[in-house]
Amino acid sequence: MCGGQAREKRSRMMRIKVLSIVLLMTCFWSCRTNDNVELTRRGDVVLPYIESVTTSFFDYVNLNHAKVEFIVNSPVKSSLVDVQVSYKDELNRKFIMSMDDFPSLVSIDFTDVLEELNLNKEEVHVGDDFVIELVVRKDGQAYRSNSVMKASVVCPSHLAGTYQCTVNGTSADVELPADISNPLVGYKSTVTIKEGANYGEYILSDFSGGAFTYWYSAYGASGDYPCTLKDVCGEMSYVDCHTTYNDPVSASGNYDPDSGIITLHVVDEGFGDTWDLILTPDE
Repeated sequence: MCGGQAREKRSRMMRIKVLSIVLLMTCFWSCRTNDNVELTRRGDVVLPYIESVTTSFFDYVNLNHAKVEFIVNSPVKSSLVDVQVSYKDELNRKFIMSMDDFPSLVSIDFTDVLEELNLNKEEVHVGDDFVIELVVRKDGQAYRSNSVMKASVVCPSHLAGTYQCTVNGTSADVELPADISNPLVGYKSTVTIKEGANYGEYILSDFSGGAFTYWYSAYGASGDYPCTLKDVCGEMSYVDCHTTYNDPVSASGNYDPDSGIITLHVVDEGFGDTWDLILTPDE
């Protein structure tokens, strides 16, 4: 099968996969909505929410003194709200504290979390996540807010910025146009890294440093393809990253704290393309 036919087939497959994902997401959210969860209210019960997060992670370097802090607010100032935490098994939620005055500062020590969940510090590893949830109680009923915070056990991370990117890579498509370099050596681009939704997660402006678009513009690829970059104490990876053909993309690499350079080995798990990226921060 020639390169154009391969990409056309992959484009058709992408549309089928996207339809399946949309149907799955529709079922998922409808199930959550029917399972005692609403964005702001259920009946006449107004649910609380998390805002103004001060610290959203447990510092792996200093776990004995690690804590998360945030503000809980509620439109109904007389609500009784419980803060619950879970680890791995979200059904095993444990009570941490209650409040009935809003807005209210919540400070949760890592040592208290371990005690409530009956965990030893040695059982918790870097990269593990704790889920913090809010429950409002009224008339003998409990209503769970979908304002949720994921507190990861990670090291301090400060990667946001602009980087000069050098890419070496090999496309699995042997029918690329003659004027397109494959393998690709020393391809230059500029990428940005911005803060993501969770601490230690970032939005990398393009998972391949622009090489994917360079190779496949003849098949309709254009612009940047952002991806979530996760930093766990200097070990780098991609999270839920896909090409425009919906092929999963993985990455492994590291961050050098002395030079600020990030190195990544990136693989298109569906088609077989590979890239090696070197990201050098701007001064």
